[in-house]
Amino acid sequence: MKLSKSSTPAGRLLAGGLCLAVALGAPAHANIIHDDDNLLAYEGFDYEPGSNLTFGTLMGGFGWAAPWRVTSAGSQGLVAPIQEGSLEYTDAEGNMLVTSGNHAYGSGAARGDFGSSSLNIARELEEQLGSEPGSVYYISFLAQRVGPELDPEDPVFEGNFPFGDNLYPRNAGIRLMGPPDTSQFGGNALDALIGTPSFFGDGSAAPINDWKFNSENTSIRTGVLMHEQVSLAVARIERNIVEVESTDGEGNPVTLTGDRVTFWINPSLEAEIDADGLTADIMDGDDPFNIPVARIGVEAGDADFPDDGRPEAHIIFDEIRVGTTYASVTPYTTDGVATWNGYPVVDGWADTGDWMEQLYVGHDPWIYNPAVGWTYVDGVDATGGWMFVPKP
Repeated sequence: MKLSKSSTPAGRLLAGGLCLAVALGAPAHANIIHDDDNLLAYEGFDYEPGSNLTFGTLMGGFGWAAPWRVTSAGSQGLVAPIQEGSLEYTDAEGNMLVTSGNHAYGSGAARGDFGSSSLNIARELEEQLGSEPGSVYYISFLAQRVGPELDPEDPVFEGNFPFGDNLYPRNAGIRLMGPPDTSQFGGNALDALIGTPSFFGDGSAAPINDWKFNSENTSIRTGVLMHEQVSLAVARIERNIVEVESTDGEGNPVTLTGDRVTFWINPSLEAEIDADGLTADIMDGDDPFNIPVARIGVEAGDADFPDDGRPEAHIIFDEIRVGTTYASVTPYTTDGVATWNGYPVVDGWADTGDWMEQLYVGHDPWIYNPAVGWTYVDGVDATGGWMFVPKP
């Protein structure tokens, strides 16, 4: 039994040991700045290392309507494994993003006889982000481009490397997607891609591997290279505030409305600073465009051999949040203090307040509580977690 957030700590004797279900509902530590009331969805990838996002069984976190699954036939058989440890981000002021669980790894693949497949996976939100004029949503995540890079001296290029300074010219990124369609795999329904664009010049062969926001004919380029470090990306979507006067098919005047996106890479966690972000009106040609965000997805392009020697894309990603305020998707601890499940750690000790008081977490996932002794803690989330206490 796992106790609800409003419950009190309790224990149950099971065969082989004592299993305690403990409630996390402790007040926020003074050193953690957060806005959980406006957080709509969270994915911390708190799954066992080695488990796989493409199997359709992983459904942790909250605010989601379904587990992770592939969204294209070509992604069948590919893997997106969970790897141990959280990705981390510290801003210029020394504030550290609150993280939990593990992280995920995704890549396209090269198959026999030069056949290849791109990775396309997604997870559906409980509620599609609304289209009411003036409504605002925020999305954040951690990610980094990893994996093999091109060799400009490879004979396949015949001495003429076609991708400029970009050694990672296959697309990879986080996708904002519409509702699933009725096909077998729910459809890709690509409406926007955060990361390397799906097509830029020669396919996905962008001249620079930087973080971008792309939707229809709109592109926001940051110049921050995807492969140099783990980056925190934050996007603000303002719904239906862009207006363009036009005419309908009969020549009658109409007002078209669309969305506006502001995009930050590696921003301050303390404040929403518009001057540090890049803003664009989302347009389809000369008309404004709406981004129907009902799923959050991940894409990694396949290998393009032997045509132009481009290896498949690889990406690691973590800490996906959706909320209605900047603070809800950028919770942080001050002074760059290390954390254990959101609680600051000093000299190996975490003060969890009314939850379990002082815990020694220097041997995570084993923790030490002076009243209980050594315990194994598994699967801590926003509502609680399981503890296993061996019999003496």
